[in-house]
Amino acid sequence: MTSESLESLRRPDNRSARSRRLPAGAWIIPSMVLAFIALAALLFGDSLRPATEVDTAPVLLLPAEAGGSPAPSAAPDVAATLLFQASGWIEPDPHPVRVAAKTAGYVDEVFALEGATVRAGQLLATLDDSDARLGAARAIAGLQQAEADYAAHLASLPAAGAAVRRAEAERTAAIARRTEADDRWRRMDGLAPGDASTDERNLARRERDTAAAAAEAAEAAAAEARGQLEALRAASAARAAAVEAARAMRDEANLTLSRTRIHAPSDGVVLRRFASPGVKRMAEMDDPESATIVQLFDPARLQARVDVPLAEAGRVVTGQMVRITVALLPDRAFTARVTRITGEADFQRNTLQVKAALDAPDPRLRPEMLCRAEFLGPGGTDSRPGGAAPTHRPWVRESALLGLEGERAVAWVVDPVRHTASPRDVRVGGERRDGHRPVLEGLREGERTLIDPRPDLRPGGRVRERRGDGEP
Repeated sequence: MTSESLESLRRPDNRSARSRRLPAGAWIIPSMVLAFIALAALLFGDSLRPATEVDTAPVLLLPAEAGGSPAPSAAPDVAATLLFQASGWIEPDPHPVRVAAKTAGYVDEVFALEGATVRAGQLLATLDDSDARLGAARAIAGLQQAEADYAAHLASLPAAGAAVRRAEAERTAAIARRTEADDRWRRMDGLAPGDASTDERNLARRERDTAAAAAEAAEAAAAEARGQLEALRAASAARAAAVEAARAMRDEANLTLSRTRIHAPSDGVVLRRFASPGVKRMAEMDDPESATIVQLFDPARLQARVDVPLAEAGRVVTGQMVRITVALLPDRAFTARVTRITGEADFQRNTLQVKAALDAPDPRLRPEMLCRAEFLGPGGTDSRPGGAAPTHRPWVRESALLGLEGERAVAWVVDPVRHTASPRDVRVGGERRDGHRPVLEGLREGERTLIDPRPDLRPGGRVRERRGDGEP
C-alpha cells in the first residue's frame, strides 16, 4: 500500500477527533444552570421540600366546670396569660412615607434602591432639569428688566420735581407781570384825556392783555408739570409691584428647579421604588402613585396589622400587650401594644383589624412579613373586669399526646408561619373531657397539634394540614 493511500486513511480519523472536540465556552451554560439551581435551593429550600399531609386539631380554651379542679396556681406562665392568637402582617407605624416629585418631569437618575437606608436630606433622585433651568433663566432676566425699569422710573422723579418747581416759578413771575400790567393800565386809564396819548393808552392795554395771557399759560404749564409728577408717583407703585411680581416669578422658577432634586424628608429604609430613569412623574393625577419616587419606612417604628376573629374581638382593648413572632426570627418574640382598633370589620373574613406597635423591632424586620400575634391578658388574668382569676384553661386532644406517662408527654406543634412541625414537651392534667386533657405547661390556646403523628416525621419538617369539618 502506498504512502498516499495511508494518508487518505488517516485523514478521516483526524477529522473525527476534531469534530469530537468541544467548542470554547461550552461549559458556561451548564455552570450557570447549576448555579441557578443551587441559588434556588438556598433561597427556596424550605418551600421546595415536599410537605407531609397531617391531621391537626387546635388547643382549645374551655371554661372550668363547677366542682372541677382549679386552674394551676403556680406562677403565671404563657398558658395562663394567653387569651388567643391571630395572624397578621408587619407594617410601618403609623404608615409609610411617600416621597413624591412635586413637579412634573422625566426621571434622570435614582440614587436609592429597595432596602437602602437613607438619611434626612439625602438625594434620592433627580428629574431632567433642562426646562426648569431655562425657566429660571427667563425669570431672572425678567426680574432684572423690571428692576432696571423701576430704577429708571425713580431717576425720572427728581427731574419731574424740578420741572414742577420751574413751572411754579414761571407762573409766579407771570402773575407778577400781569399784576404790574394791570396796575399800569388802571393808572393810564384813570388819566384825563389830554394827559396821555392814544398810543400810550393802546400800549398799556396790549401789555395788560399780554401779561394776562402769559399768566394763564404759566398757570397751565405749572398744572401740567404737577400732573406729570403725580402720574410718575402713581406709576412708582405699579413699577414696584412689577418688580415684586418678577421676583416672585424668579422664586417660583427656582423652586421648580429645586424640585427636580428629590431629597429624603426623614431617616428611613426604602420600602418600594416607583421610578427609574426615563419614567415620567406627574403630580395631581388620578393615580395616587403617579408622582411617587419611593416609599420609606422607619425600621424603629413598626406595627403588626392583625386580623382578629370577631369571636375574639371583644377581648381586645387599647394598650393590651401582644407577643409577635415572625418566621425570619423564629426563636425570638417581640412585645407590642395595641394602639388602635379599626372602625370597620371585614364581613367576608369575619375579622376586625387591630394595630399593635412593636416596642423594640429588630432592624431586619420588613413590612408585609407574615407574623403571629398572641394577645395576652394583664397579670395572668383572663382580661376580665376587676382582674378576676382565670376561669378558662387550654385543653389538648389526647390523640395528640405521645409517650404519655403521668403528666408528661410530647406533642407535635405546627408553626403557622413556616408551615413546619416540631415536637414539644408538655404537661397535662388528669381530667378528661370529650377526648381532651387540660394543659398545665407547654401549649397555648389556639396552637395546632398533630393528631396521631406519623413516626417518620422529623423536627422542622414541612407539613400540610388537613383540618376538621367547619374549621377555617
